[in-house]
Amino acid sequence: MMSRALYVAFATFALFLAGCSGPGGPTATVEGTVSIDGTAVDNGVISFTPLESDAGTAVSAEIHAGKYQANGVPIGRVMVQFYATKETGKTIVEEGNQYPETVSLIPQKYQTGVEVTVGQKKESHDFELTSH
Repeated sequence: MMSRALYVAFATFALFLAGCSGPGGPTATVEGTVSIDGTAVDNGVISFTPLESDAGTAVSAEIHAGKYQANGVPIGRVMVQFYATKETGKTIVEEGNQYPETVSLIPQKYQTGVEVTVGQKKESHDFELTSH
């Protein structure tokens, strides 16, 4: 279970990383879709973390209506991670503040990410996640 505060903090950090430019190799624009069991992810974050140490920095992008576009993705092998939550209808209290309780929509088998290879300056990757 990911609290709203934790999700907001992660999303803010992930978007901060998207603006970071560090030393590294060439980058690409990657766009595509993210769905779970055939249903588009309404809102979330997708991140691309290079697996080679000299390939650059991690890049994140927002997912809206199942679609994303990430700029500055390092070319080469990257780990792709997905973050999306929904409210349960319950309220939780953290440090004296009340927040709607949220749970992750991402199936457990994708929690550690999916490895893909980015090889072109502009390419498309559709991620069709399944809960089974």
